[in-house]
Amino acid sequence: MHRGDKVVVSPELLSQVQTLVKARLWDSYYPRLAKALEGKFGGSSKSYFELGLVQGVDLDNQRSFDYAGVARIGVVTKAGPWRWVDVVYCWSKKDDGLSILATSEDALYKPEHRFFSEKFPSLWAPSLLVSGFSDFDKDKQLEVILSLLRPVGSAQVRGDSRSEPITLRQNFLYVWDKTASSSLTWREAYRTVEHEESFVEVDPALVNIVRFGE
Repeated sequence: MHRGDKVVVSPELLSQVQTLVKARLWDSYYPRLAKALEGKFGGSSKSYFELGLVQGVDLDNQRSFDYAGVARIGVVTKAGPWRWVDVVYCWSKKDDGLSILATSEDALYKPEHRFFSEKFPSLWAPSLLVSGFSDFDKDKQLEVILSLLRPVGSAQVRGDSRSEPITLRQNFLYVWDKTASSSLTWREAYRTVEHEESFVEVDPALVNIVRFGE
């Protein structure tokens, strides 16, 4: 088998990856986020960095583990909403190279998505997930499947105190860019259209929909 995975990452390796990834990503993504939040939601309560995933997998079929995952650079505001940027990264332990596959920046900062509007704000920001790895084209190098979840509003049935979140999902396929000068370069090869993550059967006449930021 040319593939393998390490589902459980040791505490020592987790600490190493967290320190390394934060040092290389923080200054690239936090300043823009902090600037976008100036004067919004009562100001910043605290900033934070976390790794939502560290997955060991032999992406390039070189019989050594790469470590792919999602890093989150975020701010908790005093008014309650959390805003963050998710960064999907790949760290090659063999040569200490760090590559970026994708970020949630476009989904967060697009003005039409209204994540910095204080009118009916979403509590959460868009989230990026690593949904899987697969060698679709049989070239012995793994592609990475990503999913973007973007909260857009909530639906409430009249007379019911509960509400259902409305979230749009979009899936992406990232592949090795074999035309690039760097062996660590990735490119987006395919994306689905945005679609509702789930459906709830209700009478539209009885539903009140609130779109975040409007």
